[in-house]
Amino acid sequence: NYSSAWKLAIKREGSVFSMSLNGSIVSTFTETAPITDIDYLQISNNVGVLKLKDLRVYSTALTDQELTDLTS
Repeated sequence: NYSSAWKLAIKREGSVFSMSLNGSIVSTFTETAPITDIDYLQISNNVGVLKLKDLRVYSTALTDQELTDLTS
């Protein structure tokens, strides 16, 4: 549904990533390939392109509770 806004947060701690969506942790996964540079951000869901209203980057990892609070 494109008429509603979603709040998504992604946390990286070492090689473990966690995703929170609308106040709930929805996914945790491991990525062992090093991330040395980010040229672009692509978020897709097989339906279309999503528009970003706000993008934030934090220099320290947030706790799971902080991710939940940000996306609720």
